[in-house]
Amino acid sequence: MTRLGDHIVHPTKTFCIYQPYEKEKGGQLQYIWDCLFQEIDIATNSLIFEWRASDYHDTSESYHEPRYESEGSTNHTHWDWYHLNSVEKDDLGNYLVSARYTHSITYIDGNTGEIIWTLGGKRNMFTSNDHALDFSSQHLARFHSVDDFPSLVTLLGASKAGITTKLISLFDNRNDDTWDSGLGSRGLLLAVSYPTDYRLDGQINKNDYKARIVREYLHPNDLIADSQGSFQVVPATSSDQDPSIVVGWGARSVWSTYSSSGKLICDDHFGTEAAILNGSV
Repeated sequence: MTRLGDHIVHPTKTFCIYQPYEKEKGGQLQYIWDCLFQEIDIATNSLIFEWRASDYHDTSESYHEPRYESEGSTNHTHWDWYHLNSVEKDDLGNYLVSARYTHSITYIDGNTGEIIWTLGGKRNMFTSNDHALDFSSQHLARFHSVDDFPSLVTLLGASKAGITTKLISLFDNRNDDTWDSGLGSRGLLLAVSYPTDYRLDGQINKNDYKARIVREYLHPNDLIADSQGSFQVVPATSSDQDPSIVVGWGARSVWSTYSSSGKLICDDHFGTEAAILNGSV
């Protein structure tokens, strides 16, 4: 794990890159911090896959406006518009990507780089009746099988032909360094459903793209993490039990363990209370 995002090592290595980049828009150059991720073969150091955010997203999707007049207008003041902070390759060879400043999680085709779907943000493709799309400035998006949570199989209902249902975990900051929502950060577990054979889904039908909140994991002190954060699923010792959840509260140097149902089991921290509140640990 790096300061600016994931660094995942298997037989291959996948990592995030921030690169100063010039992009023309409206006849003028924008100077941006573009975000890429690469997967390389460790043994040969050869590139397997590369994806660049600005090739598939427009800077207008960002919620993170330039902080001063010249930001993004000169090659000395690049604008951080996307802020890629996690990437995961799934069993199908596709990639799940989290972008903090577009408030979105994107599922990317591992062959073409095309966007399969986007959850959240201005380009959202999903519908929800329980505020599952209200996450923002999030970190560490990860897929999980419904089977990883035995108690949820019944709760989520029967599967539907042609529709894939997966769980997504994330740390929902709900705040960042430029704005305060007034809400505490949280760990969030979502269920998303979407067409399995997306390549044949020529006309997007939003009724086939659904998201719902399965569980949220809140801190008893309503901690606000304006940067960083993590959500870890710890496997159970028995296949008929749900895993436990560990939430890391980012800059607040606090971590909490929960049952899958949301009951707080353990809460611990580094440093003094004052250090926790100002993020100095």
